[in-house]
Amino acid sequence: MDKNYFFLCRKNYDKILDNLDSIIVNFEEIIEYNQLPEPYILNSKIHKGFFLDKKEEVLYLKEECNKCIYSSCEHKFIIDLIDITPDTSKTIKYCEICEYCEK
Repeated sequence: MDKNYFFLCRKNYDKILDNLDSIIVNFEEIIEYNQLPEPYILNSKIHKGFFLDKKEEVLYLKEECNKCIYSSCEHKFIIDLIDITPDTSKTIKYCEICEYCEK
């Protein structure tokens, strides 16, 4: 398969995950400041659970997508220094094509 397809999927899964995180936070706020009668709060908890489940599904899909990208990539590794804090840095090695990070 064309790895560009998997790059597109990964990018869109990241967008979906950002949106799901926002939805989950919104339900948490509703639950935290519960001024509504109990059935509405219960529904909010159920809906939050639904979106948490969807988030897990999308995380799984993204991980499967990453596996396809990493296995088909002709890696071109770069060694880079990143700042952790103003006084601390860390050396990382990653592929500039697929962003795979060697541990």
